[in-house]
Formats: sequence, structure tokens, C-alpha cells
Amino acid sequence: MTTRFQQLFNIWSSHIPLVSAMGIELHENDHDWYLEAPLEPNSNHMGTGFGGSIASLATLAGWAQTWMLLPSPEDVHIVIARSSVRYLKPATGSLVATADAPDQRDIKRFLNRLEQRERGSIELDTHVHSNGVAVATFSGKFVATLKADGEP
Repeated sequence: MTTRFQQLFNIWSSHIPLVSAMGIELHENDHDWYLEAPLEPNSNHMGTGFGGSIASLATLAGWAQTWMLLPSPEDVHIVIARSSVRYLKPATGSLVATADAPDQRDIKRFLNRLEQRERGSIELDTHVHSNGVAVATFSGKFVATLKADGEP
């Protein structure tokens, strides 16, 4: 895992207990990254993927994508401002979430607003698959704000 992804995962592990409870792992290869969570402990009473786990994993994928866009993510707080999930099919295996790369104009606008106004937002789409089948799509607005001096 690259240093940047390790830093992100360390923040999640120490500040977001759900990451550990869901068994989320961050994977990367030469050109891409994805989040994965095992079906167990993320299943519902029917033995398929629990909707809350699917939504959480999709949100974290968008959060990670936002983090990766930032030149100095350690100086920024990221929160979700709005989201929508569409469940397509039952998840019968591990949950795998990926985020779409945003348009370069959207990235530039996001970073310019963050630099000029100390706050910027970006709309992102993520996808959750299980056993190679699309089980959910997610759209969210992520907001980044610069931390005040000395703020954790």
C-alpha cells in the first residue's frame, strides 16, 4: 500500500470504528484502488448484503476519492453533505466499492474553491459490486474545509 493510502487507512482506523467493524480493506494495484468488505459481518437477516453496510462502503469510496484529489489532505476535513443510493440487486458475496474519476474541470473547480474560500465541494459517483454483479450505485456531495491551525 502506498504511503498516501496507508495514511488514509490509518485515519479511518483511528477515527471511524465502522471501518474495523465492517472488516473493510483498502486495495490498490498499479492503476486503480478499491474497498472491499466481507459479506459476513455485513449481511442482513436474509444472508445478503445489509443496505447500511453497502451505503457506508460506497460513502467511504467517495470519501477516499475526495482525499486522493487533495494536494495536502492532512490539512483538510472531509464530510458528506448529501447522498443517494440506488440498490440494484442483492449482494451475495464480498462487497467491492469503487469511485468514478471526476471530470478534470470539476477537480479544478473543487481545488480552486478550497484554496480561495477554504471550502470546496465535489459531486462523486461510486459503485458497489458483489461477485462481479453491480448491487448499488451511489451519488454524493463531499465537502472539504481547511483545518484551523493546530486543529486535529
